[in-house]
Amino acid sequence: MPEIGDIAPDFTLQEGFDTHVTLSDLRGKKVLVFFPPFSYTEICEGEICELRDDEALQRDDLEIINIACDGWPVREAYKAQVNGNGRWLSDFWPHGEVSKAYGVFDDDWGTRSEEHTSELQSPCNLVCRLLLEKKK
Repeated sequence: MPEIGDIAPDFTLQEGFDTHVTLSDLRGKKVLVFFPPFSYTEICEGEICELRDDEALQRDDLEIINIACDGWPVREAYKAQVNGNGRWLSDFWPHGEVSKAYGVFDDDWGTRSEEHTSELQSPCNLVCRLLLEKKK
């Protein structure tokens, strides 16, 4: 699992039908990577709404990346339903590959591990990371 300040493991994930996001393309920006469990769950919705409504996170210099193991059509529909902010990416296939690289994947559930919720420093007590360009 990367530590705060480490260079984040790079990834390219699908956002829409023909849209992909590569983390390294955002180098130089502040990026918050958030791993909700699955779309359409109470835990997920509460966390997403906190991210959406937190005025401290509504900044032009911050890119919010929401990654879950659902397929991109599910992610896209759920984002519209909850009026979510940021980029919503699918870690569906290979299943959970990015979540595993960040140390938050639970093989038994096939999604984010709940045991990591209190382990990471984050706003709203979420599983997320503020990833910086270089370790200081």
